[in-house]
Amino acid sequence: MAEEERWAYALWALHTYIYKRYNKTPRLAILSPVAGCGKTETMKLLQQIVNNPSLVFVNVSPALVYRLIDSAILPPTLLLDEGDNLGIFQNRELRAVLNANRQGSPVGRAMGSGTKTYSTFAPIAIAAIGKLTHTLTQRCIIINMQKCPPGGHLERLNELDPEFQMGMGLIRDEIRQWVNTCNLDPDPDIPVINRYADNWRPLIAIADSLGYGDEAREVALIMCAGLPDEDPKVDLLMDVRDIFDELGVDRIFSKDLLEKLHEIEAGMWLEWQGPNGDQQPHKLTANEMARMLRDFKIKSRTVSPLGGRSSRGPSAQGYFRKDFESAWASYCTPRAANAPTHPRTIRLIEDGNA
Repeated sequence: MAEEERWAYALWALHTYIYKRYNKTPRLAILSPVAGCGKTETMKLLQQIVNNPSLVFVNVSPALVYRLIDSAILPPTLLLDEGDNLGIFQNRELRAVLNANRQGSPVGRAMGSGTKTYSTFAPIAIAAIGKLTHTLTQRCIIINMQKCPPGGHLERLNELDPEFQMGMGLIRDEIRQWVNTCNLDPDPDIPVINRYADNWRPLIAIADSLGYGDEAREVALIMCAGLPDEDPKVDLLMDVRDIFDELGVDRIFSKDLLEKLHEIEAGMWLEWQGPNGDQQPHKLTANEMARMLRDFKIKSRTVSPLGGRSSRGPSAQGYFRKDFESAWASYCTPRAANAPTHPRTIRLIEDGNA
């Protein structure tokens, strides 16, 4: 893990002891690009530290998740390994249960002639290769695991070693002592906004209580930089605004706009998961881009390239900057003078006429 991710990992583990003091509990996502990056070992270590840990499950059904949470006086901290094999993209029921990280968001079921509700409010950690759905990502503290570089030092984790078990027991005792005496601010200052603020609120309150609030706020800023907006359609608007600004043009062909979106460093449009975050990652297509923009009453039309008639090329379908102005004003954060572009957008080099 990166240094800031170790901070987040530790704060999340502590939050499992006090999460009921807040109305939302962030999920912890332990992700890696390939196998062999240490996700399972990280989950095993987490199992030693968190409050009331479950088994480390390699597969679960939606019913098992909400029954485990609802059946216990003290809901467990659920630990889900092999998250890429859970079928989250296809299984809407499981996706809904994992997304339900707010107090008072139960699952309802018919039981004979009556009904029953199940609580879903408990800390959940998920380890997976690749990405999670867009909606689940917004509810997660994300740890991006990487393989140890050549020459790096690794030590085997043996969770059955008596000395290790004793050390973990002492740590848990100290955590419980802290829980009984800690004074947590219900609404600390948060440097990020929207759902990311909800995710970080309990973690920053914990850091404040331990005297590390400034460090935690810096970590939150680093880890949230470049994460997608609450609605990917707004991200699309902001990225298009940056592309127009960087190119300094008043029009752009659809194919050129799509190419520029694919060049964005964060890769959201190269690994597009659909507007609801429930599709397998793929390149954003021109038709998908057009459908999202039409929701803002922005439609492509025939665009003539800049330049004199004798030098310019043929016309093609594209967009004019003026057609975006109203949507930018309504949905996008205003940019102050000399402010940087949307943080996910790379610096684009003007390539002549668009």
